[in-house]
Amino acid sequence: MLRRALVVILAYALSGAGFMFMLIGAFPFLGGEFAWFTKLVPLVWVFAWVAHVRMSVAWVRDHTVDRRWPLWGTAAGLISLASPLLLLYGSLPADRVRQLQGVLTMGALVCVFFLPSIVLAIKLVRFHLRTQTEA
Repeated sequence: MLRRALVVILAYALSGAGFMFMLIGAFPFLGGEFAWFTKLVPLVWVFAWVAHVRMSVAWVRDHTVDRRWPLWGTAAGLISLASPLLLLYGSLPADRVRQLQGVLTMGALVCVFFLPSIVLAIKLVRFHLRTQTEA
């Protein structure tokens, strides 16, 4: 139990810079001339982290969560990783190349900074789904 708690704390600590990027990255979605569904992206991010924390706490306690948590959490996490691409929606063709470069750079930075949490998420999803199929 202590080892698992340390793994979770370490993953979240190493992903601390990613949390700052996430907060800064939420502002373009909240403001600007984007479609209505892009304004929901920060809510998807929050749900992905709620699912991650829920699965982490259950893993530390050696319990499983309902099958919906890893499935919906994975969907929210993948949408979160792809969400910078939504900033290209509705942009002018002349601006798309420059914006695409910025989106890919931001996506790469987020993936690098959140890598410990992404690896932990893969472990958590495998743990919770595998334990449920064995029971």
